Amino acid sequence: MKKTVSVKSLLIIVFALIGLFVVLGVGGYVFLIHEPEEEYALSIVKYGSDMDEIVLKQEETNLETFIPHEKDLNLCIYLSGQCKGCVEFLEEFSKIRDVLGENTISYSFIFTSSLPRNIEEYGVDKEMCYRPLDNILLATSTPTFFLINQDGIVEFTTIEFDLMLEKIVGFEGFDIEEAKSNATEYILEKYCSDETNKKKLVYFAMKGCPDCEEADKVIESTEIVSVYDVTKIYAWNFSEANYICDNYNLFQHIYELNWYPSFLIWKDGLPQILGEMSNQELRERLLQ
Repeated sequence: MKKTVSVKSLLIIVFALIGLFVVLGVGGYVFLIHEPEEEYALSIVKYGSDMDEIVLKQEETNLETFIPHEKDLNLCIYLSGQCKGCVEFLEEFSKIRDVLGENTISYSFIFTSSLPRNIEEYGVDKEMCYRPLDNILLATSTPTFFLINQDGIVEFTTIEFDLMLEKIVGFEGFDIEEAKSNATEYILEKYCSDETNKKKLVYFAMKGCPDCEEADKVIESTEIVSVYDVTKIYAWNFSEANYICDNYNLFQHIYELNWYPSFLIWKDGLPQILGEMSNQELRERLLQ
């Protein structure tokens, strides 16, 4: 009997020691894993949030301030300098600003930490850049996009810039005609060839689209190629080297395209969009 008690006592002590080491080990591991996150406080910005309640540090002046919201639409991008999606957006920003314009919309950036050293190479001035005080996280993922009204209230937020573009273009105060003019000028300058005196034809296509494959028979025909320089822009679901891709469906939203294939042509110097039609109708319109 005494022997049995001794063994039980020993087992209790051994298991107690093992439990203690496990608790200390796991606790220490969890502490090490989560220690960096404890440096941040989470302040979720959502629909209806007042951006004037969030104090920021302006990157150019290093002064405390708030996000600017003087215009009808104020687009604020919350991002990290390292995440892949953030870098991809920065690479597209100059085009986005050139097309959307600046008459009715302003742009600002809030970085989770320090700015990329080459930030100005993306067309982003440091005066547009801010950081939260006290390491506050404004969203759980980056990039996140906020649309702010003149009163500083968030009217829309999303992690998908395609959805943000749809919201901006549908806003009553947005100048869609200016954006169409900007988009046309951008396409002509950046994508279209000036090496010949042929007419310009911009072909909005979608990879794998049966109607586009049918339209190719017209566009690639000798009678069309002899008259037009064709620039093909693929919808956002297709991206490959040496192809032009409509990232974030920017041109689709601006030209309000609801059909692939669609075409941008010029008649008497004025741009026109050709949408859904038969191959015969397309040929006739292009050869008028």
